[in-house]
Amino acid sequence: MNIIITSRHKHPVTDEALYALFQQSFQKWHDNGIDASFLHHHLDKFKRITGNDPIFIAIDTDSNELVGMICIRLYKKKKYAFDYFVAVLPVVRHHGIATSLLRHACDCLRTHGYKYMKDTTSAQASWSVGWHLKNGYRIKGYSMGRAPYSGSYQFRLQLAPFSWRHPSTWLWNAPLAPITARLCYLASYTFAHLVHHRNGELNWIGRLGKKLMFDVRWMM
Repeated sequence: MNIIITSRHKHPVTDEALYALFQQSFQKWHDNGIDASFLHHHLDKFKRITGNDPIFIAIDTDSNELVGMICIRLYKKKKYAFDYFVAVLPVVRHHGIATSLLRHACDCLRTHGYKYMKDTTSAQASWSVGWHLKNGYRIKGYSMGRAPYSGSYQFRLQLAPFSWRHPSTWLWNAPLAPITARLCYLASYTFAHLVHHRNGELNWIGRLGKKLMFDVRWMM
């Protein structure tokens, strides 16, 4: 198996092929009973979500088959990205394809001045959590989930190197990065439990905060 990593722009593939890959890759989530709204997307919604976002793909040159992809959403003003739908065909897992896709995406983002990458995954998806940690992500946040499902971890992958000119790089590069990530996680975990009941529903504090935020947005 010979794999090349490229972009959808350079090696066009159909929305149908990307969607089929998405369905096959995330079947494991269904099989493990993980409740995530994105697993129920139909083709039209999948196309709307991916839109014009950069998509890097893995192609098996022996069969010219699409075997993996990573979709990236860019936030150009703040210079960070969010990766989603990291998908690999089940039959070719454990060959480093997802890691190669991530590295390729990170290299491209760095050349365009992006500072970091964010992602989120279910705390129940232990294989996904492990993959993120193995590839340099740090857990920086926690979001509650509704019972009987667990919450989600929020991750950050630092792209920009240490620089005296940019204080954020002091916090998210060694040696302070582990401390920063831990403090961010503890703060978000505490807040999540402050505004939710144990079953994941918002309590009165959470409902009040949500209403106030809505009112503020409406007034603006």
